[in-house]
Amino acid sequence: MATLIEINDSGIQVFQRGALVTVSPGYAVLNNNQLLIGHQGAENSRRLPRWTNNRYWNQLNTDAIANGTANVRHHADLAFAHLEQIASQLDGDTGQLVFAVPGFYTNDQLALLLGMANECQLNANGLVDSGLVAVATPSPHSSILHLDIHLHRVVLSVFKNDGLLRRTESITVAESGLFTLWDRWANIVADQFIQSSRFDPMYQAESEQVLYDQLPGWIKNLGTTRASFDLAHKDANYSVVISPDQLVGACATLYPQIIQAIRAQTTSNEKTRLCVSHRFSGFPGLSDSLALLNNLDVEFLPEDAVAQGTAENLDKIIQEGQVAYVTTLPLIPKTQQATVPDLSVNANSEMSSNIQTETEPTSLSRQHAPTHLLLKNHATSIGQTIKLGGMSDGQLMIDNINPVCRVFLDGKKIIIETYGSDHILVNDKPVHSSAELHVGDELAIDSNSAVLIFVD
Repeated sequence: MATLIEINDSGIQVFQRGALVTVSPGYAVLNNNQLLIGHQGAENSRRLPRWTNNRYWNQLNTDAIANGTANVRHHADLAFAHLEQIASQLDGDTGQLVFAVPGFYTNDQLALLLGMANECQLNANGLVDSGLVAVATPSPHSSILHLDIHLHRVVLSVFKNDGLLRRTESITVAESGLFTLWDRWANIVADQFIQSSRFDPMYQAESEQVLYDQLPGWIKNLGTTRASFDLAHKDANYSVVISPDQLVGACATLYPQIIQAIRAQTTSNEKTRLCVSHRFSGFPGLSDSLALLNNLDVEFLPEDAVAQGTAENLDKIIQEGQVAYVTTLPLIPKTQQATVPDLSVNANSEMSSNIQTETEPTSLSRQHAPTHLLLKNHATSIGQTIKLGGMSDGQLMIDNINPVCRVFLDGKKIIIETYGSDHILVNDKPVHSSAELHVGDELAIDSNSAVLIFVD
């Protein structure tokens, strides 16, 4: 992968040839006729509060904004300026360029993003859900969740895994995010300064800006014990000791919303994998709150999880001749890929992948029961049971009312049971009542056939 741009307004991460180029926050400050964007905007938002906007990525559209100017009419103008600045930080050879985007973006917002990027000479080759690639590592879990936070919202993405990882839902858990939390934490820190030294960092814009500049990094590295917050202002150094317990109150309304949203996506009979974005690093009390949930395997992701996932799945994200929005990927270990090329999976977008099949029922294939039926270029999970009414136009016809057969899991075996039809064949032999199916078997109904495959 040559270039990745991950859209998250708390800090747009830009990677080029595997190296992190910048983490650029979604802030814009208009100072007279000068537009300060990204880091410059964030570092002047408290000094110059008269015209500060940090909602333009969260509300990416062309609706007119209050206090707009001839050059800044709507949020898209600010996003365009931000993309221009990002483009200027890249060297000339961007190579294959992928945008990783949040799951709550609409098709109109994605189209607007690609149009702006094109105007900035950032010609995208791929577009992928950021949560999808962040969690796209082999997993035994059939249910996977991704928790992320932006400046103005918390998002829970829901994925189903049956060998193909599919995003089924993107849930906005809360309409407040890091911006609100930073405000609350800053006020807690300021109150401690006032109590300990009568110094109020919020009294002057300059010291307030220093406090806000230091706060995100300080929270990120916050441990479970008391920590010192140091602030220099006008040749004087101030310090205050704060415990995580003092900061938890800022999250008192957010954590219950997160717990409730996650609990709604978990079941009592199987474990769910929860992948937590690095943007939650240092959040006081979060791990303890998540520990209240049952049947949950919690994993805190590294800062480059999206970049790693994108690089490992680049051949499935980038498609020749088009930019498709990818929300589905195969979860197959590399050692087990590669006997069926160019398997296109029908989901929210078309994409290509490789899924292991075994064309002969050898001793190796007997070790694994089939997991999917592969018809032309579409793989359908068998799961516990699947009832078929036939096959037509390259698709399996699911029929739970009047099926001709059912394929189901019986212990560790996959069995086919017919309902009186004479037109069902396995490896060109009629099925009488029932039969065991193996990887590589060919199931035919009338003149159409599907192959039994195994996806780990």
